[in-house]
Amino acid sequence: MIGKSIYSLTLQSDKDRIKECLQSDTNINHKINLIRKNGTQFLARTQAKNSIVNNSIFRVVLIIDMSDTKLQKT
Repeated sequence: MIGKSIYSLTLQSDKDRIKECLQSDTNINHKINLIRKNGTQFLARTQAKNSIVNNSIFRVVLIIDMSDTKLQKT
């Protein structure tokens, strides 16, 4: 997933919500359903923030797969 846009992993129904969050300066901290490379869906927690590298602003997104039932209990 490194280097991919979160839009390519997001369900169509969540794309507007993700776009709105990315355009604001707020940090993203949501549980959403994403799509794996093989086409299956999974529950994920996303966390994102702006980072500055070489005077350019980038949005760094951390995606945590929550589909493992052990992780959902914590």
